[in-house]
Amino acid sequence: MDGNELFGQADLEAHTQFALFLFHGLPSSAQCEETNRITLAYFLISSLDLLRTLPFIDKTQIIDWVYAHQVLPSSRSDASDCFNGFRGSLFSGAIFSPLGASALRYDGGHLASTYSALAILSILGDNFSRVQKHSLLMSMRKLQQHDGSFTSTHMGSETDLRYIYCAVAISVILKDWNGIDKGNAIRYVMSCQSYDNGFGLSPGLESHGGATYCAIASLFMLGCIYMDPLSKEASSTLFDVKGVIKWCVQRQTKSGGYQGRSNKDPDACYAFWQVTRVAGSLHLLGAGHLCNVNALENFLGKCADKHGGFSKWPGETPDILHAYYGICGLSLLGKPQLKCLCCKLGISTEAAEKLELLSQV
Repeated sequence: MDGNELFGQADLEAHTQFALFLFHGLPSSAQCEETNRITLAYFLISSLDLLRTLPFIDKTQIIDWVYAHQVLPSSRSDASDCFNGFRGSLFSGAIFSPLGASALRYDGGHLASTYSALAILSILGDNFSRVQKHSLLMSMRKLQQHDGSFTSTHMGSETDLRYIYCAVAISVILKDWNGIDKGNAIRYVMSCQSYDNGFGLSPGLESHGGATYCAIASLFMLGCIYMDPLSKEASSTLFDVKGVIKWCVQRQTKSGGYQGRSNKDPDACYAFWQVTRVAGSLHLLGAGHLCNVNALENFLGKCADKHGGFSKWPGETPDILHAYYGICGLSLLGKPQLKCLCCKLGISTEAAEKLELLSQV
């Protein structure tokens, strides 16, 4: 499939049908991701939003399903430190309730699942009236470590830039920064910058496209990156903006696709993790024009399946994650059939604008 015909009407319908098919029933190959079901739902619902096909699904039913994953405050002593965010799935045996349910043993909220849940609610136009905002934010603050990083659950897990991003995005969506020590978070983000100007997931790790996006998007939302309204160029007192842009630009390979790290093969998801999450880092830094659009479009065309969806590499089977980030990449390339993507929050600009209006009510 040639890149310049990638999004004709037939292709648009194929990508929509792929997302709808998976929305109504995940394949057996996705069973191992049961604990991340709400994140998979975010990929599919955001895909349908960008494709302008949300009317094909029942918004009210989905909103109730999302709230069923909310972890409500509990009087149990063994749940006092529980993160009252959103679960990734109801696999633990939590009852289905459109308000949520208290934590069970070895149960609790997860930062990435909470970001996914709030993103879905934002996309569907919910007013967050059922979100237990205070307990969510106060318990989220307990997840922040002494070095400024965040662990994903109250039971402990890895700490890296992904969870800094989730905590920052949650704060922006809810318009409340009481759940995070901003200064400490900024210090941790900057400790993850590598010698080549990119960012690793944790201090001392090699630069990575996803980590660089998480760093830049977080710093942008934390008010550490400033955009000149006339030149549209970004500046920061914390890091060399041009150095980061150079690192991002160098990730586009001769094939037109983007690699996540130096000397790695290009991957379809980096059309987002590089064109947003690198060229989204580039877009956020006002340098999206430095992407070779035609070459990237041709690469994505080779990763697109004729029955819909995108695969990691040309010739492979499409999957939910790469299908979503392939669509995000095309949105950033300005395809008129698609809604525009809000790079910093990972939702459509239309959904982000609704959030702004909600805060004014």
